[in-house]
Amino acid sequence: MDAAVVTVSRIAISEGGPAQPHLTYDAFARAGRNVPEFNYSAAREIFAKGAGSSEVATATQLGPTELKQLTHIEYFLRARGIKSVIVVTLEKTDTHVDTLEICLTYPVSFKQVTSIETISTALSALWIARVRGVLKVNHAVEHTTCPKAEVPPITRDILSFHNPLNLSRMEYSVCNLVATGSTRTEIREQLGISNSTLSTHLHNIFFKTRLKSFADLKTALVQQHEA
Repeated sequence: MDAAVVTVSRIAISEGGPAQPHLTYDAFARAGRNVPEFNYSAAREIFAKGAGSSEVATATQLGPTELKQLTHIEYFLRARGIKSVIVVTLEKTDTHVDTLEICLTYPVSFKQVTSIETISTALSALWIARVRGVLKVNHAVEHTTCPKAEVPPITRDILSFHNPLNLSRMEYSVCNLVATGSTRTEIREQLGISNSTLSTHLHNIFFKTRLKSFADLKTALVQQHEA
């Protein structure tokens, strides 16, 4: 199985909790291709949309049709011509879910999916028994050796009825107020939250939209609101 991208990701079990890859092998980046850094997780969107199981030692396979619905990472997949993704749940605790994601540039056969499912229990057992902390070092090395390309922010359909970015209820409320031109102070007062809580929601929104500032978010949302 010749994979284009293989990544191990951790998904925080919390409202709007982001997913961050721990370790990624990216054949395109290693070959010097000018592609956006693959630093997002397909598993988070898959689980949020109910398209796969987060139970340990299970494997979920998505083809081209399902991948088009993963709005949050569609740009990264399209840039590499990914046609299939297999997600294996390695470990699940009260605070997080660890997954192995295998991205392929061709449709996966039933035999290949079955093979992954057969070894998923062993993969999970090996992951749980790993030496803790090693991947933090590998993750830092990986990000210093792979070339990076600029990733465009998501500025359209942020407040779409279908919620393509999987915004939490509070994040959606914050965006609604930003779209009407509300300031940070006005948002805190209307939602009855502290400055630190608002900062946390904005941090998650920036992560999901790839926007860099409150001003950028306001510009994008006001334009969408007025459209």
